[in-house]
Amino acid sequence: MSELVCWMAVPDARAPITSQLYTALTPVEQARADRFRFARDEAAYVAAHGLLRLELGRRLGQAPEQVEIVYDPLGKPRVRVPNGAPLHFSISHSRRYVACAFSRYLVGVDIEHIDRELDLSVSRVLSGPERQYLNSVAPEDRKAAFFQIWTMKEAVLKAFGTGLSTPLDSFSVCVKTLSIRPEPGSPLPVDLQWCVTLRHLGNGSICCAVRIGRKSQVPPMNFNEGLRDESLLLS
Repeated sequence: MSELVCWMAVPDARAPITSQLYTALTPVEQARADRFRFARDEAAYVAAHGLLRLELGRRLGQAPEQVEIVYDPLGKPRVRVPNGAPLHFSISHSRRYVACAFSRYLVGVDIEHIDRELDLSVSRVLSGPERQYLNSVAPEDRKAAFFQIWTMKEAVLKAFGTGLSTPLDSFSVCVKTLSIRPEPGSPLPVDLQWCVTLRHLGNGSICCAVRIGRKSQVPPMNFNEGLRDESLLLS
């Protein structure tokens, strides 16, 4: 099973592909999509969840709308795999792009739009090393640097499925080395192999995918720098 991050630009709500993705949703998901007030928000939801179901269906040999997705107590989505083989996935979307990550290891993906307004006082939730790095960046580059950090941290939390129950300052990410380090007292395990990719998708959007496993399990990840059919291969 390939380790994959599929991504695509959010199509126009009236585009034919949006209708095709809509048919991949369950009736409950279709009803939720229909309740969005703005067409662009509906299109982003349909694109993200339709793309997710199409790939899950392909991997499981099931009709996309029949794939059973369940949620654990913390809200992390999981899929029932008939043969018991692990299949982890993660989903993220902005108004411009959507991304879905698939792996046999824990995986998280996040997309952020750098151009949106930001109050840099939120940097107080970062770890000490992250704040130090942010302060070392030129003022005109600080917002972009913050969103790189934030996107990496969101991807880590989504991989573990703990959300904000894991303190944001309990681990540090390094944009330069694409590395992750639990801080002293962190609830995150220390004996892990972290495989991180950070990509600029264009139009001020960035995407980060994080794959996690025990050091004895996960080899270093090689990234394919090219795009194939709107997909970015992680290994």
